[in-house]
Amino acid sequence: MRDGVALEEPWRVVDLVPGFADGDRGAQLAAVTSSLGHAEGRIADTVQHEDRLILSGTLPTRRLLELVRSLPDLTRGEGVLQTEIDHDQPVVGAPPVRPRIGPDPLDGETWFRERPR
Repeated sequence: MRDGVALEEPWRVVDLVPGFADGDRGAQLAAVTSSLGHAEGRIADTVQHEDRLILSGTLPTRRLLELVRSLPDLTRGEGVLQTEIDHDQPVVGAPPVRPRIGPDPLDGETWFRERPR
């Protein structure tokens, strides 16, 4: 909290079906859950449905792309991921920053030089 204002970030509900290929299911499940944990995800439930395992939990939206990029390698292209925006939650630790695109509008001289009319 800064000056009485709390910074919050969106979180998503995640349903993940690893879609295990032939091989060691235990090792593949460990890799998928590790990747979810590395992306700050929280597993809330694990359900066995016929021959599929469904992992349900939450994940900060800012880490979703990281998880999406890792899944094809971890599941040999057979995993299924479904997400939905669920709630906002206060940011823990330092607030996220992103690099400025273009000149700083607070630096008038540079702003007007790089943004001619």
